[in-house]
Amino acid sequence: MAEAVTSRELAAFRRGDEVYFRKLIEAHSPRLLACARSFLPDVEEARDVVQDVWVRAYERRRSYSEAGSLLAWLLTICRNACLSAVRRGAVRERASGTLGVEHAVRPSAAADPSADVQRSEVRTAVYAAVADLPDRQRSVVTLRILEGRSTDQTAETLGIATGTVKATLHNALKNLASSFGESDHDALL
Repeated sequence: MAEAVTSRELAAFRRGDEVYFRKLIEAHSPRLLACARSFLPDVEEARDVVQDVWVRAYERRRSYSEAGSLLAWLLTICRNACLSAVRRGAVRERASGTLGVEHAVRPSAAADPSADVQRSEVRTAVYAAVADLPDRQRSVVTLRILEGRSTDQTAETLGIATGTVKATLHNALKNLASSFGESDHDALL
């Protein structure tokens, strides 16, 4: 399915046309699931988030502004839903004093329980810090670092210049480094 939405497709989208929504779901769900999996290692939780994304997209379909691509709009909804899930998990972990399985890293072949706990703590802290970034910085970090997209792909998805992506990433890494007490963002790379 093409990135650009025609005026006819936009009208079908805004009125909630069932056939058009099915096409969107088929075309974009794999991409949304990949995005959700970059935040949530548990595949079932990631699938639940994708379902929530489609519900939210349907409910908010009239607010889509055409300023960016429809996929970018859907990915923004997905990232925000994932960050909310990560925050909820971190709050549950702090409240219970345990590390939640839902945010643990995938176990390695030679699983070291103490290393797994440490990786889980680091992962939770990183996602919480990313969640606290301003919207544009959070989007750029998610696309460039967490999803592994190129600068050009990130710029295209967000509808901004490549130079803006680079500057935003630089500032985001500085903010993340300061939240971890690092004086140099290279320590994060």
